[in-house]
Amino acid sequence: MSETDFVTRIEVAAVQTQMGEYNDVAVEIYPSWVKIEDDPGTHWIPREKVTEVFDQE
Repeated sequence: MSETDFVTRIEVAAVQTQMGEYNDVAVEIYPSWVKIEDDPGTHWIPREKVTEVFDQE
């Protein structure tokens, strides 16, 4: 598996991180990163900083 290949994609999710939370966002989970597509833009967060991801579909 490559760092550029995501493991899972969730179209509508809630994400809890050590820095805060995101709701109603698209999420791609990679081996070392979590990509969050939010209304103001895209956020790349290290996986160790993400505490939970909830599928909201």
